[in-house]
Amino acid sequence: MRSIKGIFLSAIALIASFFNKGQKKGNRRLLAFLKAAFGKFVESISYINNLKHRNILIGSTILIALFLISWNTELMPESNEPLIFDEEGNFVAAPPAPPSLVFPLGTDLGARSMVNLVLVGVKYTLGAILGITFARLLLGTLLALITKLLYPSFKRYFSAFFWPFRYIPQLLVAIILMIPVASSPTGISAIVILEYQLIIMLLVGLPGVYHYILDMMEEIETQPYVLSSTLMGASKLHILKKHVWPNIKSHLLLLTTQQILSILQLLTFLGIFSLYLGGPHPTALTDSPRLIYRTITNELAGMAGQNYWLIRRAPWMAYSPMLIIAFIAIIVNWMKKGVEDHIAGVVPVKQMTRTSVAKKKYQHRKKFCNSWLARTA
Repeated sequence: MRSIKGIFLSAIALIASFFNKGQKKGNRRLLAFLKAAFGKFVESISYINNLKHRNILIGSTILIALFLISWNTELMPESNEPLIFDEEGNFVAAPPAPPSLVFPLGTDLGARSMVNLVLVGVKYTLGAILGITFARLLLGTLLALITKLLYPSFKRYFSAFFWPFRYIPQLLVAIILMIPVASSPTGISAIVILEYQLIIMLLVGLPGVYHYILDMMEEIETQPYVLSSTLMGASKLHILKKHVWPNIKSHLLLLTTQQILSILQLLTFLGIFSLYLGGPHPTALTDSPRLIYRTITNELAGMAGQNYWLIRRAPWMAYSPMLIIAFIAIIVNWMKKGVEDHIAGVVPVKQMTRTSVAKKKYQHRKKFCNSWLARTA
């Protein structure tokens, strides 16, 4: 942060020497205003940098902004024209057009911009991921609370039923259960198929969440201060409120990021196996009877999976949604790293101390700017 201030003060010093040669006083006041505005900006950045969960706040802001942009983006109509012309009638390209200044991510076979397609698909992908994540956490937490507080004897039944799912891959279970419904057109409504797929993805990850929360509760209850509170006559509700919940909050935040990454990975592999959200949508490739199957919701994983056969002819059609998926994964993984550091008590490494020469230069620039602004005020 000090390096940024030093650069800014150096710029002010150079501009000040220019304004001293006869510029108007109004320009000097503008310079003072810019310095004050930059100071407020630096204070805001410092405030955000010192927040307890800055990674979560910044990452959530980016994902929410991406979702809102996607929510307000309308799908472009598909065109059967063999050539693409701009508004002035100039020839641009033939679909699928490669990336260019006009189409940054290229176009698909229907002359639709891939930027528009991926932005439209973001809301379905993020909506499905967040919905399944929160449903898993809610149901897993409720089952763990019911098991721990009301019916402890149910633990062995839940464990006996859920234990095999700890070792069976979620993807394998999801593929086996989805293939009869979502692999080819069956006449079932897309809404029904979507609801069925969401329920399957919810159930295949619920055992892991349930066991994670239940094991954490049991571990916290073995701590000496919790045992002392129990011996002093504290109720289960008091222990849950005063001891379990304060310790489990950060872990639930970590579990949320882990589940988002897990569901994003699951969706991506389902798209590769042509199991799209909402089922396949048959579309005529040309005037001939040949059909291709597309995702009806245009979600990112389905778009990447449906375009794999064009990986040599038009690789941008597959790589564009994969690029956005990778971006979302990087953001969520960065949020997860911040939560892990907070739980572990890791303090970010501060910037290295400046040398004495650099300190003198920084102080000299600051003194010069302050004295110049004082004279021109």
